[in-house]
Amino acid sequence: GLRGVYRGVGMAFAVTVPSVSISFGIVRMMSGRFGDVSPFVEKFFVGGASGVAASVLTFPMDVLRRRMQVMGSETGSRRMVSEEACMLWRSEGVRGFFRGLGPEVVKVFPTVAIMFVAFEWMERSILR
Repeated sequence: GLRGVYRGVGMAFAVTVPSVSISFGIVRMMSGRFGDVSPFVEKFFVGGASGVAASVLTFPMDVLRRRMQVMGSETGSRRMVSEEACMLWRSEGVRGFFRGLGPEVVKVFPTVAIMFVAFEWMERSILR
């Protein structure tokens, strides 16, 4: 039913809000520190790096989010997040929480870099 449509939204917020906050915080902290570099080039590299940092920091929670979503789509047993975390720790250790980080970094750098370049361009266009 309708509850099933929103299953996993809480976990998505628990990952996305910190990740985006970390990215914007890093970009704000690092912007303007690279001298004569074009603001668009700066935003591309700083934005991409901020996305990587945010993903690395929030990746364990993202792994749990994805596992919970897959578990929710299967019929049968369902665990709480804490139970899933304990099960993952027992079966795979710390490596389990970072499984798939490589492809995530390859995806997130250009995605967040382009997002911050677009944000910079829009901000400059609006404030012109």
